[in-house]
Amino acid sequence: MGTPTLDGKQNFADVVVRSVRGLIVAGYGGHAGYAFAIAHELVKRGVELDIILPRGYEYLARKFIGLGKIHYITLPRRPLEQFYKGVHRWFNAFLESLGLLRVKYDFVFASGSNFSVSPSLLLRLFKRTPVFTLEDVNRFTKPSKAVKALHVIGAKVMLHWEEQKSMYPDGLVIGPVYEPAIYEPRDEGYILVTLGTLGSKEVFDAV
Repeated sequence: MGTPTLDGKQNFADVVVRSVRGLIVAGYGGHAGYAFAIAHELVKRGVELDIILPRGYEYLARKFIGLGKIHYITLPRRPLEQFYKGVHRWFNAFLESLGLLRVKYDFVFASGSNFSVSPSLLLRLFKRTPVFTLEDVNRFTKPSKAVKALHVIGAKVMLHWEEQKSMYPDGLVIGPVYEPAIYEPRDEGYILVTLGTLGSKEVFDAV
């Protein structure tokens, strides 16, 4: 797929370059893409990583081959699911995350989904591990719930754009964070528009 890129005014890898071991909480979908880009940059700088993926998304492990040791925990809330339907999975996610307290991590990178909450919260509260999280690329007026929750417990929020500092004045602009294009652009008489895992009817109608 090529080499992922992390451009911006500040490079997250430079912030944690002295760390010996880090934890990447990857999640799924676009969050896994952010985690992949960040992990690749850190590994190039000699940082040792453990990577957590959601159980049931084992196919994502192929993406992270060579970047660190992979672990799995329960995904608390599935896409578009009401909170109460996943209470038992939240319990399991916290229970499974307790094992992380046995390891000394110099930092946690939480990719920003609900999957990030339990490992980050436990390591922050019980081990005082520095936590970095990343706001979504298209958030400008209302922060995502998971990132806001992590910010409350002391996580440093990283941003794609300077304009996102209206939500997080203390945020760290490092972006945009993205993976490289798989194919070279070419003119074949059409425009390809991709809308992510769940899509967006509003964008589809506008196009």
